[in-house]
Amino acid sequence: MNQWRLLGISFLLLLLSICLFFSCKKPEQVIEIDLEEFKVEHHIVIGQTMANQIGKMPETFNVLDSATYHDAYIYVNRLVSTLKLTSVVKHRDDFNWKVTILYDDAIQSAFTLPGGHIYIYTGLLKFLEAEHELMAVLANEIAYADKELSAIALSEAHGGVFLGDIILKKEVKQLPEVVEAFPYLEFSKDKVFDADEYAISLICPFQYDISGLQQVLSRANNNIEWIHSKHGEDLADRLAHIEASAKDCGEGGVTNYQQYQRKIKNFLP
Repeated sequence: MNQWRLLGISFLLLLLSICLFFSCKKPEQVIEIDLEEFKVEHHIVIGQTMANQIGKMPETFNVLDSATYHDAYIYVNRLVSTLKLTSVVKHRDDFNWKVTILYDDAIQSAFTLPGGHIYIYTGLLKFLEAEHELMAVLANEIAYADKELSAIALSEAHGGVFLGDIILKKEVKQLPEVVEAFPYLEFSKDKVFDADEYAISLICPFQYDISGLQQVLSRANNNIEWIHSKHGEDLADRLAHIEASAKDCGEGGVTNYQQYQRKIKNFLP
């Protein structure tokens, strides 16, 4: 009788051990990031992860050598440093604001990753005609990181789980595909208008000609990659909105046209 009782107790202990083992085993962690939960460190990790992936794709993103074209990098990054120190930029001390130049004259575009990573193609730098236009473009790009528009667009396009995996530093198989498509990501009208207003407010305190953004968009006429808005949207409506946003700006008319033309010719391949 005692023998059967001991066997029963042993069997119960075995079952208890099995239950405890499986109940303590942690399931695979899945995190979904909601827009309200974005933190500064999230932007930094997401942006740096995407920037690292860009560095692994030279056939798609041909980064201009910063040693050979040192002057070009000093020039564009100095302009960004000037802009980011203004009171308009919320994350001026949080993000590592940096411009990377991509060598492709056939692409006239720029894009910004979360965390302040700005990329601009040589094609756009050569399309622009003066420094006030470049300042307007850079101010517009800063908006997409500072106002979290890039992170929101990523969440809307690929879901919070995608961003959660990046934040957890898990392997994200679709990352190369997402990064390759990112420069061509289109933003809704309200987000584009938001970025345009931000750019105007950022440029307004300076002595630059405030019409730089309008001039770039008018000359582009929706025919270059650097538009950000969805195809088919009314350019006239956007230009009118920019003009209304700039109506209270001062009379600064600096363009630095000749200096810009000289620098672009001497600094770029």
